[in-house]
Amino acid sequence: MKTETQILNTIFNNEELTDRTLAWVCAESPFDGHTHRDELCTYDTETIYQRFPSSELAFADALARYIGATNLVYVPALEEWQIKDDGVYRSLSGDYFVHNCIRRYTKRFTQLLDGDEAKGTLGLYEAFKIEVRNSIAPRTQAGIKNGTLNSPEKIADFETEITNELWSEYKQQASDFFKLKTSLHTERGIKAISNLLKSALSEMPNEVKPSSFKKIDHLLTRKHQPLLVDGLIPSTGLGQIYGPSYTGKTFVALDLALSVCAGLDSWLGQKIHLEPKDGVEHPSDLTQDVLYIAAEGGQPFWDAVQGWKLAHPTANLNGLSVFDAAEGNTVTLSEKTLPPGVYGLEDLQRDLNDAGIKPRLIVCDTQSQMTPNIDENSTALAHALKPLKEWADQEGIYILLVHHTGKTAGVGPRGSSAQFAMMDSAIELKPNTEGIQLFFEKIKGSPKPEHGYSAFLENVMTTDGNQRAYLRHHGQAISKEAQNQIDESLMDDVKKNKIIRFIEEGNHSASKISDAAGKGSGLNRNKVNSLLRELASEDRVINSGTPQSPVWVLNPENVK
Repeated sequence: MKTETQILNTIFNNEELTDRTLAWVCAESPFDGHTHRDELCTYDTETIYQRFPSSELAFADALARYIGATNLVYVPALEEWQIKDDGVYRSLSGDYFVHNCIRRYTKRFTQLLDGDEAKGTLGLYEAFKIEVRNSIAPRTQAGIKNGTLNSPEKIADFETEITNELWSEYKQQASDFFKLKTSLHTERGIKAISNLLKSALSEMPNEVKPSSFKKIDHLLTRKHQPLLVDGLIPSTGLGQIYGPSYTGKTFVALDLALSVCAGLDSWLGQKIHLEPKDGVEHPSDLTQDVLYIAAEGGQPFWDAVQGWKLAHPTANLNGLSVFDAAEGNTVTLSEKTLPPGVYGLEDLQRDLNDAGIKPRLIVCDTQSQMTPNIDENSTALAHALKPLKEWADQEGIYILLVHHTGKTAGVGPRGSSAQFAMMDSAIELKPNTEGIQLFFEKIKGSPKPEHGYSAFLENVMTTDGNQRAYLRHHGQAISKEAQNQIDESLMDDVKKNKIIRFIEEGNHSASKISDAAGKGSGLNRNKVNSLLRELASEDRVINSGTPQSPVWVLNPENVK
């Protein structure tokens, strides 16, 4: 089964179809061995202008004839594009494929307007200049012969008059083409033509209906894909890594990305499952294309990359591509009109396709930087992430989002619960005294690991004496339940110290201590009473009042 890129290449590498549709540069037949750079070109402007589409409708009509020959159809009932591949109609990834068709055709159309020296085709303006030359010479000779042009001044005025007439005609005819060209390079123009194509290529082929259902035999023919990382990371889909600020989220995401890119055997001690890229000479070469969208980017990011490379000096990272926001490369998933210099998802897909990059893994760091002007606490966030998940599923990519936890610890990623529901995997980071704990909270289709994994940041030295950090694996972590108990105990120790401070400030009852702490501190009256009893058992405070009306003061002999 061909990939969408292979199908696109099949369509646009059909030179015979290309010649019939797009060869226009002169009135000579393109099939007679005629060389278009030949000085004998006889330009027929009527023929040229007839072959050029001059509106979005005419452009869509020409493109429909061009790609319709490949059995590409739009199925309204299913709201999707389908193409006949090896005798069977199969679904394409929404409008993404057709938008790529339009962009490729637009590129050829632009080459015709502007000319393509490598292919020996002249641009419209070059054709005009030759037309002027071919028109002026015989008419001037006729004027000289009949005596009307009997001086150099009259000849010059006559040729200027003819040139101005032809130029005026050319400008009027060419303006529509160049307006269309401008429109075609905008998302609005591409979507308009896509909608026109849906009407021109709308069909319900008989082969479509049966392919919409899968029978039990599908189990025998489907290709099984192992997890990208055994027991931890799915092979495709959308994942999320989240944790408090400054817990090393970028270091963890980068460690996974570079391990996959370099084709390493394992990550966190678990096997990485990779296959050779298309076109590699040696099956043992498992290096992969990886895209890292560094939406916060800049020097700290590249320092982290350098640290990892210094720790893995033999790793091949030629497949790494970085979109660095610090250099003006911004990607957004927001639905609002994109300002200049900001990429949408379709722009990113187009550039990857044009560059021949087929990423196995994409990291979006951070999610919040790529979803501006979206309320994280509404379902609008999940709606904005949906095209990203569809792209991952359709192209067999694993996309990892780097995100933050909410204000309340232990309740998952910040924002609407709908985003967590749509994730295929989720990794929570928790800091501890030894470094970082990684807990895999969700792995769709697989059980969660009983234990997390432990890692820490270690420094390596650069040749110029600077230190760079990288993530070093430390083995299996304790269970999350045990970690939560430790966290709760640590939090209680912090709260006890606050109670000591409030007593020092003259608050000697549970109610006064609770009032002094304020709302949201986690120190309500019941919690304060409980912690005061623990402090009393530790001999840090004593009750100088009665059991019914305690008055808490510090134990002068054992104040910590």
